[in-house]
Amino acid sequence: MAAGLGAQAGKDKSTAALFLRNKETEKNIMLIIKCDSKTLEKLSRFTFTQEEFEQEKNKILNG
Repeated sequence: MAAGLGAQAGKDKSTAALFLRNKETEKNIMLIIKCDSKTLEKLSRFTFTQEEFEQEKNKILNG
């Protein structure tokens, strides 16, 4: 499972947070990457709803 969330958007200084879950271990990680606005736009197509995001965030924070 993966999701992208645009944290900041600018001409070529966008930042995306990617939340990944290992299916085998069920562990979650968050990757923050710098990218251009085109890449951020593409990544934003893979987002959770706010409720799903909060559920996943709680899983990450609570182990």
